[in-house]
Amino acid sequence: MVDEVEQKRSGTWATVIIEARFATILRDHFGRHFNVQAELGDKRVQARVGAPTPRDIARNLAGWGALIEVIEPRSVQAELARIGAELAAAYHHAEQPEPATAKQADATEDSA
Repeated sequence: MVDEVEQKRSGTWATVIIEARFATILRDHFGRHFNVQAELGDKRVQARVGAPTPRDIARNLAGWGALIEVIEPRSVQAELARIGAELAAAYHHAEQPEPATAKQADATEDSA
């Protein structure tokens, strides 16, 4: 029974690349539905994240912006593109901030 529930909770898996220092944040968020597959040697890791649907994964990753790269599946990439397009259309009139960078993420972490 537990295995069935876990299977439903992680029906979709996505492969992502993120800076290694952020892996613990994703692990805290996704719990057992997160695992590091490889350390890439450039301070980044390749990991897998799981959720019931591609949309659920995209919702959880969208706020990371360019700090995370979804390698596959295309269904998660498509959901991220849809979310981005919706947000861009809704807020096109707002001032355009600079894209997030690792340096900005450092500053945010330091101020927290």
